[in-house]
Amino acid sequence: MDVNDLASEDFLDIVWGSEHGWVDMPAKIGQYWSPWHYEYEGEADNYMSGRIDGCLNDREDLYFSAGIFEKRGRNFDDLRPPQWLWADLDEIHPNEAGKRGLLPTLAWESSVGRYQAMWKLGRRVSVKAFDRLNQSLSYYLGADHGGWDRTQVLRLPGTRNFKYTPAPMVRLLWYKEEVVYNAREVWDTVRGSVPQGVGLEAPPPGTRPGAVPAKVRALLRATPDTVVEGERSSKLWHIECLLAEAGWGADAIYDVVARSAWNKWASIGTGERRLRQEIAKAIRKVQSKALEDAKRRKEKAVAQDLSGTGVVDRPGDGSNDLGTGDRKIKDTVQDASGELVVIEPDIFVFPWSRYSKFMALAMEEPKWLIEGIWTAESQGILGGEPKTSKTTLGLALAMSVASGKSLFGNPDYRVRDQGPVLFVQEENAPWMIQDRMKKLAHMYGILGSIVEKRAPRGSLGKYVYDIVFPEDIPLKLLNNYGLDLTQEDHREAIWKEVEQFKPRLVVLDPLYMIMAGVNFDKAHELAPYLKWLLALSNEFKCAVCIIHHFRKAQPGNNTRPGQRLMGNATLHGFVDSALYCEQIDADDRRRTGTLYTRVHREFRSIEPQKSLEFGIKMNPPGELGMSVEVNTYDLSARIVDLVNEQPGVYARSLSKETGIDYRILIGRARDSERIKLSAIKRGRGTSYRLYPRDFNGNT
Repeated sequence: MDVNDLASEDFLDIVWGSEHGWVDMPAKIGQYWSPWHYEYEGEADNYMSGRIDGCLNDREDLYFSAGIFEKRGRNFDDLRPPQWLWADLDEIHPNEAGKRGLLPTLAWESSVGRYQAMWKLGRRVSVKAFDRLNQSLSYYLGADHGGWDRTQVLRLPGTRNFKYTPAPMVRLLWYKEEVVYNAREVWDTVRGSVPQGVGLEAPPPGTRPGAVPAKVRALLRATPDTVVEGERSSKLWHIECLLAEAGWGADAIYDVVARSAWNKWASIGTGERRLRQEIAKAIRKVQSKALEDAKRRKEKAVAQDLSGTGVVDRPGDGSNDLGTGDRKIKDTVQDASGELVVIEPDIFVFPWSRYSKFMALAMEEPKWLIEGIWTAESQGILGGEPKTSKTTLGLALAMSVASGKSLFGNPDYRVRDQGPVLFVQEENAPWMIQDRMKKLAHMYGILGSIVEKRAPRGSLGKYVYDIVFPEDIPLKLLNNYGLDLTQEDHREAIWKEVEQFKPRLVVLDPLYMIMAGVNFDKAHELAPYLKWLLALSNEFKCAVCIIHHFRKAQPGNNTRPGQRLMGNATLHGFVDSALYCEQIDADDRRRTGTLYTRVHREFRSIEPQKSLEFGIKMNPPGELGMSVEVNTYDLSARIVDLVNEQPGVYARSLSKETGIDYRILIGRARDSERIKLSAIKRGRGTSYRLYPRDFNGNT
């Protein structure tokens, strides 16, 4: 059979056959898995095709469960008696298995130089027999010792491996329909391959095939009790670099050093990610050094080749410097007549525009991303006090833009520029983010089909809900990854993702977590990263919303909300659109379970807007209920009500009592026909008292 004619769906039909049961096609997104459980009925259908196409379009690594399960969930105890054996061969070519009498029925290349395979049995075997048989097969072939288990997922041929650049195709090598094995004969070949004392549930550490440098072998013999703690970092880095120089890939290096006594990240929850980041840096360093060495060798060869005929002089004493900054050097060469010719190096020039050309440019007028809430293609801050629903509001913005649904279902705040959204979240637990998103999706009517179940004992709510097929919207999340915009590779990864995904909105939550180590009180430390975010917004015409905290309020300090942001005033200057959240009526929260938040709106390119008041009430975690009340907050009317309650109140006292800026309070009172402002001279100053007027202007 010509494997080029086999689509991914055909491959799945071969593996899963005509049997009915539950399968899984999970995708890996960063460090998180996104399961996709499906009740397979003997043939790959349009739902599966949609899953494959969606993952390819979203650049997600797609896998399939090698086995079929009795129940939804790909649980260890639910595997049905299998008719296939499988192995993650890594660098071992499937032909090597053939030389040992076990040619795979199916074989594919998961990435360049890495392979996976499956062997068909003449009939199904018990799950217990499968465990011993499949583990022994992996050990016999020298395959990945952890790639044989019941719940194993493998890469799907016909998709792409986005782990590597430039996303190589997962390529099916062959399907040999006639190659079918007797389980007893396979067992006779592979039995005894698993070392004594190795349990089925805990495969032992093993090394990858290939040459290991002698220095690395010596270091890997170290046991934990012989490792000096102060040497752990340097030795680990040395091992990583030596293996990279020997041509080892990132996965192979990880498998060796992760099990070694030198792994300083072993006891840390984020250890795998941090170790892999360090390995990637080691590989980049080795590659960079190799390029520099090659460049120096080439320059030396050219210089030797041109000796006496071309290059005359490359002075380094500063006599030909272009300036005191970069000290760029002029080259002097001889032309055909023997005359010296000076070659000027390139000089950076700014892209100035003439007045007439700039005025003739066709520029769009500002427009709304979400009407009354955020302007399109603008950068800004969603800031506020703790516990004022900043993250919930940020998620609501993101899901509204991605789905096209009005904010909190309120028609006054319609989406005017619907499109993809990227959401980075570094502060809250993943379960909390998912719970908020479930409630919002239910409110927006995009949750899909759900199954209500009684909550387990000890749960916070009475019910929990399984989402069978959520409606997809163009929203991507990077959740608790550890994004750090002070790292160049992280900025490059964000830039590339924005370039490919073309979002209308990027949300970063919160600022202090994504700019680790930056002193927000110092403009020279903060400004470079704000400039980078502004460049991102301008380059790709997307809005950027940063979630940030207020500094602690000082008694009697009634500054404008934007000036309360933690850090330097540079942050307030960065704002084009902004939402500032303040908690109000804390007693009502305790009494009714509703959190009331006042949201001040600020725009650079749109006329001033009145503040809003949100009353958000959510059911316990796990449940879907959520209600949001949105009202316009009229500050002038509020001041009139306060003066009616306290006739003759002093402006200073009212300002301290309410937190309303004293200057704003006086200005609104002076402009109001419902308030009389009475000035009282006191020494060199003036005090003001406020009295109510009736509708006829009488006090």
